[in-house]
Formats: sequence, structure tokens, C-alpha cells
Amino acid sequence: MKLTTMLAAVAASVIAIEVSAQTATNVCGTNVLEGEHLSLSHFDTNSDGIISSNELAAAGVALSQRLQTNLFGKYDANGDGAITSDEILTVTEASANKDGALSASELSRAGRGLGRALLAAYDTNADGALSSDELIAAATAHAANQQAKVLVQYDTDADGTITSEEALAVNQAIADAEIAELLARYDTNGDGEISSAEIAAAHKGHPGYHGH
Repeated sequence: MKLTTMLAAVAASVIAIEVSAQTATNVCGTNVLEGEHLSLSHFDTNSDGIISSNELAAAGVALSQRLQTNLFGKYDANGDGAITSDEILTVTEASANKDGALSASELSRAGRGLGRALLAAYDTNADGALSSDELIAAATAHAANQQAKVLVQYDTDADGTITSEEALAVNQAIADAEIAELLARYDTNGDGEISSAEIAAAHKGHPGYHGH
């Protein structure tokens, strides 16, 4: 197993465990906002220079559907339209690296900040290195942590299974919140729409913004 692959897997575990509440947009790899700046072309489907309330609603539905597709594509291994706690655990365990060890010299090559974070999180015997047992324990903890986060967010009736109806309700709420965030950020006149002028005004002076 390459050192870079191992470090990437363990670093992901460090980040995941330290973050107390991971959002579904992070879990599913989808976000309605494009980096720091809103893209007018992403929402303005009729190209009239305004993101209307109907276009925002359509964007919310599309985001909800993407979240739904990504969630079930990732965790619903048997394709039955429901996600069990065992399926979540299987996926997260499979994605974690459980092989090899990291010596003190290897950790130093990873970068001072990352090395310190890895040691602080997983070096249980404080010997300045990470053994295979410590990495296995870290991967196992990460898998259980991820399983718990997904279930807490989506398993609204707490029966250990996420149904398509539960996921859709949560994903729609996430999409609605994203759209509300866009309106709060850009809709300065409160008309429920976002114009190109409002977008330009919001990003005026921001480095890297050239309009869309």
C-alpha cells in the first residue's frame, strides 16, 4: 500500500472524526453553491439575467434528487430502496485503509501539521509512530462514527433503516435550506428572485470573481 494512499485514508478519518456534525451535502458530495460565487448560468435556465422563484424551486428539486441519487448509490448495496445500518458500516469500513503502519519518519514526510494531527488522534501508546493496530482501531472508529452520523441525519424513525421516503424528506429540507441561503445572501430587495445585478453587487471586490 502506497504511503500517500495510506495517509489520505487516515487523514480523512482524522477530519471526519474531528467534525462533530457533517452535513449531507458533504456526505453526498453535492452543493448548490459553486465555490464562493453564485453562477447565474447554473440557475437562470431561460437566460433572462434573473433567477426567478420558479427557477430557484426547480434548482431545489434538482438538488434534492441529486442528494437522493448519491446517497442511495453510495450506501444501498442491494438496491432495495432502503439503507440499513449494516450497509452503511460495510461501505465506510471498506473505504478505510486497514493495512501497514506509519513510522515517525513517514509521518514527518507527510507534513508537520498532518503528522501531529494523526499522532494526536491515533497514537495511543505515544511512541511517535502509528502501528497497524492503531490504524485498524482508527479505521474502525471512523466507520462507526460515519455510520452514526448518516443514521442520525436520515433515519428519522430510529429503526436502523433509512427508507427512500425518509431520505427524500431530509434531502428536500437540505435543498430548501440551500435555496434559502442563496436568497438571504443575494436577494437584497426581497422579491424572491436574484438578478445579475444583485449577484454582481454581492461579489463586488471579491478576488477571482469575473461574473458569469
